[in-house]
Amino acid sequence: MKNKLLVFGLLATLLIISCKKETTIVQKYNPPSPLLYGTWELLETDTNRQTYYVFSNDGTNFGYGLEADKNGFKSRSGFAFQATNNQLILGSSIINYSVAGDTLKLLEDPLTPVLLVRVPSPSFTPSSWVTDLKILKRIELPRGVTYNTMRPFGIDGDNLYLCGNNGMDNYVYKFNSLTKEYSDSIVVPNVATTFFKSPTMYYGFDGSEKIHKTTGLTAPLVAISNNFLNYTNSISYNASSGVIYAFSNVVLYAGTENSNFNTLLDFNPYGISYIQYDKNDQFLGVQNGAIRKIKISPKFNVVENYDRLQNSYTYFVSSNGTDHWAFIYNYPTETYQLVKVNLN
Repeated sequence: MKNKLLVFGLLATLLIISCKKETTIVQKYNPPSPLLYGTWELLETDTNRQTYYVFSNDGTNFGYGLEADKNGFKSRSGFAFQATNNQLILGSSIINYSVAGDTLKLLEDPLTPVLLVRVPSPSFTPSSWVTDLKILKRIELPRGVTYNTMRPFGIDGDNLYLCGNNGMDNYVYKFNSLTKEYSDSIVVPNVATTFFKSPTMYYGFDGSEKIHKTTGLTAPLVAISNNFLNYTNSISYNASSGVIYAFSNVVLYAGTENSNFNTLLDFNPYGISYIQYDKNDQFLGVQNGAIRKIKISPKFNVVENYDRLQNSYTYFVSSNGTDHWAFIYNYPTETYQLVKVNLN
């Protein structure tokens, strides 16, 4: 009897032990947060340039490089990154870094570390740094028009005045961007840039030529400049003042009909191509494939920087003050195209 009681006691003890719930407390591991999140300014030796790096803490693992120079030219580039509390990973590169107070030290080369300082309350964001462009219309180059004949062109509503070649002669064609058809043309002595101000068509040419005009596309071409200009890359017109602008070999000339066209500004220091008057005493040009809106008086300054069109390179922009068309190369399709963009 006594042995049975011992057995029952042992079984009861084992039952209690087997039914006892064990609780294990698991604490989630939170790795140290990267110290480089935020906006940093590069300590540059060039006082005419500012460079910022923005490491976003929004889960996208995407950052931005922002640059500006003394003339107001701005650029924005994006990059993917990963980071720990002491390493920055960019593609296949691993860069050690350290943060002390408001100073970030990048140690890609330990002998020459790159120093940046934190911008605690930036007045800008990557999205506000440059203005995004929207494509309103996209068309392939019409027959006869190629990269070699494309120059800034006149605009009259849906009609574009494009220079092309039919295999024998150079022409300026009136091309309807809606119907994709030609409706008129005129033979020109060389590859031409055009500007249309109803009823007048103005022409500038490759080579050493005077500025000319016609009424519509009706011959003959009549010279309106007293002097010759070499390779006039763009023609534009200020309707409020009657001044005609010709951009030739990185120099902007200004004149009126039957006058000498005189130097207004040499754009060589600014790396700008295809300057054209737009409106409100502002000009449009292209720098490194991006459209810039600028003023040249009382001094040169950039009024607005437009972002590069995605997957494209922009060669020039044409304007009549209301409509704006850009000539681009589309990398995915490997074709040259005309795109209407919103610059207003």
